[in-house]
Amino acid sequence: MFKILILLLSISPTISLGDVDCSEHRVYCKIKELRPKIDDKRAMQLSNILYGYAKKYGGDPILAVAIGMQETSLREKDRKQNSIEFFRTCSGGRCYEDWRVISTITDVCMFQFHVDTIVNYGMDPIRLRDDLSYCVEWHFKLMSQKIKECKDLRGEAWSCYHSRTKKHREMYIRDVERYLD
Repeated sequence: MFKILILLLSISPTISLGDVDCSEHRVYCKIKELRPKIDDKRAMQLSNILYGYAKKYGGDPILAVAIGMQETSLREKDRKQNSIEFFRTCSGGRCYEDWRVISTITDVCMFQFHVDTIVNYGMDPIRLRDDLSYCVEWHFKLMSQKIKECKDLRGEAWSCYHSRTKKHREMYIRDVERYLD
């Protein structure tokens, strides 16, 4: 009897993150399809966060995955850019101008919010960098606002999230749609 019980336990299906029902967890499965090497637990965490805020703000979590893929391949990273800093130094009554190259962060978090957007909307850049939930919530807040602002574009209103310029929106639509198939 004991051997039969062990045999039954060994062949009974176990549920792990790798054996997820994609009809129930579409977002998770899309993440794993697009980034197969992402840790299962991390994918499920991201999926749950995306799904929760999509529901709260009336957004599409699959579209958010596609946008995240376009921006950073669903990685939490900052975009850096080199710039030149000019400065003036005075010493002993003499002043001179000089310059140096500095690396600055221009875009933050998985959805690559630009510094101007961060300042304009009063986002906390440190939380955007360090708090995945905060980053995702801001994505859906901005997306819902941009869709309202560009409602005349109907099904493509979401592209205003990237730009209001038709040429840039069209390129962005093409770039994001390749992750939606």
